[in-house]
Amino acid sequence: SESTTYLGKADYELPLGELSKFEAGVRLDYTQNDYDYAVNESRNNSAFLPLADFTSKTLYAEKIGAAYGQFKSKIGDLGYQLGLRVENTNIDIDFRSARQDKQVQKQKEYTGLFPSAFLSYEMSKGSQFLLNYSRRIQRPRSFFLVPFNSYNTRSLFEGNPALNPTYENSFEFGY
Repeated sequence: SESTTYLGKADYELPLGELSKFEAGVRLDYTQNDYDYAVNESRNNSAFLPLADFTSKTLYAEKIGAAYGQFKSKIGDLGYQLGLRVENTNIDIDFRSARQDKQVQKQKEYTGLFPSAFLSYEMSKGSQFLLNYSRRIQRPRSFFLVPFNSYNTRSLFEGNPALNPTYENSFEFGY
């Protein structure tokens, strides 16, 4: 197994008066995993022979690009921050099994918008209400997407390249 990861990001902050500021940025993530997986068995004390169901080579590449902007300010005792992030994910799976009937080439691409809003109201020194909202993404890890069979005498696991990410809308209220 061999893994390569590159990460690049840039952020910008612009103060707008004493109480406000605008922030923006970009982030690029690139991950490539190369998996060689083989299980061999010995039959009648002879040479080790590969088990085709458990022998494979996989090239997995994941590219994530994101850009965001957010504005933060305060009006009297009310503080607020509003933001928006856009993300594009591109995944390439090239799975080559020793079994000729189990070759998988899959490309997945999805783009999403992720708004956020954070409000705070200071009632007195050390006492405030908070109300937050954000939309989030949970991507399946490469292990769950690659359709190779892992070998264990007690269980069998096979990834599913058709899995998609899940999204959640998170609300938070605090005092």
